[in-house]
Amino acid sequence: MQTAALRHELGEEHSYEFVQGTMEWPMAPELEHISDATKPHFSYHNNTPESALEALGALDEYLASETPFDGILAFSQGAGLALIYARYFLHLHPERPLPFRCLLLFSPAIPLIFP
Repeated sequence: MQTAALRHELGEEHSYEFVQGTMEWPMAPELEHISDATKPHFSYHNNTPESALEALGALDEYLASETPFDGILAFSQGAGLALIYARYFLHLHPERPLPFRCLLLFSPAIPLIFP
């Protein structure tokens, strides 16, 4: 939803995969005017180190099984997760290239558990 206008402007020659968070999460009250509170909302992690590491592992598995990707286009918590993933991946695998060529991140929300 947050990237719809940008995706529209980029045209139809691109394809997108949407990676949903897996933790059911309460809707933020400030989203009331743009989201349906009766439908489930999701998060990638709950701001604990264990949960964030699980989210990084899940993203790593997804990217390993679905690559190649030209890039990651993400907003808010997804953008923060993608940014942390890139740093995490390069730390663990300095000899390997990232499984994508670019990151387009909007309003990344970085969990406080990461320095």
